Amino acid sequence: MHCRAPCVYTRTVAPQVDGALTYGEYDLGHFCALVERACADRPGGLEGATLLDCGSGCGRLVVAASALWPEMARAIGIEKVEPLHALGIAAVAQLPAEQQARLSLLCGDAHDLTDAMRQADVVFAYSSAFASQGDLLTDFSYTCGTRLRA
Repeated sequence: MHCRAPCVYTRTVAPQVDGALTYGEYDLGHFCALVERACADRPGGLEGATLLDCGSGCGRLVVAASALWPEMARAIGIEKVEPLHALGIAAVAQLPAEQQARLSLLCGDAHDLTDAMRQADVVFAYSSAFASQGDLLTDFSYTCGTRLRA
């Protein structure tokens, strides 16, 4: 899949570009705490779990998850912005083969990547810039409601 979405850092740099594609990093320590809490009540905990990061950027959290929790079956990142996705692919290429085998970085819209969405046991989305209406993440909420397993 080839993505043509522009890479955006702030609205002031390119105000005509979709602000939903703004890039931001998430705190690694807090991410770890969230994932561990999310898996705490799952049978087997982290063992055999599949993590999905929607809006994975350059794949930092997906790579971290595969390194920190080798007992996880898979860590999948979905990123719509091609230059960020390309950075992730380049980083993953430098990892040991056994770690690469547990990683997937996909370029595209989560709504269109149904197979990846259905695999997820845990979904992470740092959604500070996703399209919304009031307090609802309308587009992403619809995607989660129609693409994730029940």
